[in-house]
Amino acid sequence: MKSLIKTIYYGTLNPDDKVLKEDEEYQKLSEQILIIMEKLKKESSNENFKSITELMEITIESNSLESENAFLHGFRYGALIMMEILSD
Repeated sequence: MKSLIKTIYYGTLNPDDKVLKEDEEYQKLSEQILIIMEKLKKESSNENFKSITELMEITIESNSLESENAFLHGFRYGALIMMEILSD
């Protein structure tokens, strides 16, 4: 196994590559999104579909920020727990 510290140093640590892409439920949801987007594209005017696409992009960006903040807080809590354990 490669050193985690070296993996972080070289910038090759990409948990996103494995966290969701290998998850069966995530894959099903992604397929549903694609099906619905194709349906909306066929049924909507270009202007409406452009608004729908813009809404999706903003939602994705918002979800990414939320995930990032949850990860950071979780990481910090984990470090605090370790510090508490080691101080006893």
